[in-house]
Amino acid sequence: MAEPSGENVRSLARMWGMVFLANMAGTLFAALFCTFTPVLTPELRAGMIDISSQIMHVGWLEAVFRAIGAGFLIAAMVWLIPAPSRRNSTSSW
Repeated sequence: MAEPSGENVRSLARMWGMVFLANMAGTLFAALFCTFTPVLTPELRAGMIDISSQIMHVGWLEAVFRAIGAGFLIAAMVWLIPAPSRRNSTSSW
């Protein structure tokens, strides 16, 4: 935030809120789609439920730290994937 002001903080909170709501709506859509359509085989569905039930047993703090690590990895991937296409063809690398 270049200029921290009340208006900018409100705009930032509004944007984060919209992103959060859009993520929750997308997650709900994906869950409903996978639950009520024949897109998943029974074996795959059982595997997904097994993995998700194991993850649900971690504590809140551990889940937060895992989410921070996962977010870092996703952000790194977003930055690193286009990097080779931006390299200068005349560079010595």
